Amino acid sequence: MDSDAHPPPSYRAQPAHTETPPGDAPPPNYSFPLTFTIGQNRTSAPLVTSAQLKGHLALLHSFAILRFQIENASADILPPGVPTDKDLRWIWFVGVAVDR
Repeated sequence: MDSDAHPPPSYRAQPAHTETPPGDAPPPNYSFPLTFTIGQNRTSAPLVTSAQLKGHLALLHSFAILRFQIENASADILPPGVPTDKDLRWIWFVGVAVDR
């Protein structure tokens, strides 16, 4: 053992907390900011609207469904050259989309 090495600190169990579990406590009050600082500039409104956020989440959901369908497609309906491994199949599909 190195002469400069120190033994690890001793550890002991801590008593259980008697506070209300986080899942049972009400959420803290929060006020969403109306302006944001980006570099030297401040916005005068939120960066995205609720409608834009919903649209983005809908697009992500559509991509998730498409990925599921591509990865789980029956091998007998796939065109020649498509990988049979489902993980590689999605990578192949995205690569073809990028090339197009």
